[in-house]
Amino acid sequence: PALVDLVGAVCGVGLFAIVRKRPDAARTLAFLICALLILRGLDPFRFSMSPTPFGWTPLGASFASERAPAVFVLLQKCWWYGVAVWLVGRAGAPAWGAAGLLAVLLGGIEATQMWLPGRTPEITDPLLAIAMALLLRISAANRTVRAVRPVNS
Repeated sequence: PALVDLVGAVCGVGLFAIVRKRPDAARTLAFLICALLILRGLDPFRFSMSPTPFGWTPLGASFASERAPAVFVLLQKCWWYGVAVWLVGRAGAPAWGAAGLLAVLLGGIEATQMWLPGRTPEITDPLLAIAMALLLRISAANRTVRAVRPVNS
């Protein structure tokens, strides 16, 4: 691992130790992950004067890229957006409210990326947030059904 990875891990453990004892930990973590998504989405913060066209085809950039890196980026985004939806839900937002909030946030980031050179603004990220909320909802429903179902002997 690179030095930045080790520093990030140490900071993450430290943040966890501090935040886990707070009663509003979910709210704090939801805010932090949303802030992190904004920072990651707008990096390198160098805007151009001419916008890049917005891609309305879901996964268009992924299909146009090499397969292995595209799959890695897609899985990474699924993880980030799934965690964000889950944390916003844990902070008190209703499940679909969390998905909507993240979809709007990611849509704003994607719209801003039109003026960031080297970025590919498209509809995929907001749709991934909604898909992650749907998967979390299905997972929670399956867990509830299994917990209620009687055990046969």
